[in-house]
Amino acid sequence: MPTTVDLSTELGTLSQTNLRDPQSVYLGGMAMEHLLLGNSATTPEVVSTLGAEALTGLQDLYEQFETNMEYDFADRILQGMAQIEDYPLYDRFTRLIDAESELAEIKPDDKVLFIGSGPFPISPILFAQRFGAKVDCLDISTDACEVSTKVIQRLGLSDKIKVIKGDGSDTELDQYDVIVMALLAQPKNKIAWNIKWKNAEGTPVVVRYSENTRRAFY
Repeated sequence: MPTTVDLSTELGTLSQTNLRDPQSVYLGGMAMEHLLLGNSATTPEVVSTLGAEALTGLQDLYEQFETNMEYDFADRILQGMAQIEDYPLYDRFTRLIDAESELAEIKPDDKVLFIGSGPFPISPILFAQRFGAKVDCLDISTDACEVSTKVIQRLGLSDKIKVIKGDGSDTELDQYDVIVMALLAQPKNKIAWNIKWKNAEGTPVVVRYSENTRRAFY
């Protein structure tokens, strides 16, 4: 098990990973998970001492790691080489979606807005499949919207899930029964203000956030 000093040094090195090299990003993301999620006794202390530059570097690395994973898995789905259950983070997202659905009391045919859905919209897919919700996905990336639309069509969920290009900072919100903001959704402050002023009174709003060790990831 790495010492606190060794762990801090390793994380500092990982924070400088070349994000343009997919292999380096993959190895770096896997190393982050191994170092930070498998060493809960010391990592909160180490993460709290990381400088702003190193912390930002790690967050950028893991964001690119997850984005690459989503694109790769979306391609596998489109080629008929994988099922939803094969997604590497499937179990993690299933637990998250179950907890959020209970928290927001999501019912069949509720209309959900999910902000920041990415190229493989695992959360909207699970909201639709597990709870029968209708979901509008927002993403700022044109490429992500195009890929995720194809994935949804391939899965036969076009009647439940719609993909819209946008960041949520000026979206009209009064038509939604539940609003969910993803961890990677940006710009968070503008999205939050839009939700504050435009959502219908009493609409549940779920905001994903990170703390302690997971601050190094998001």
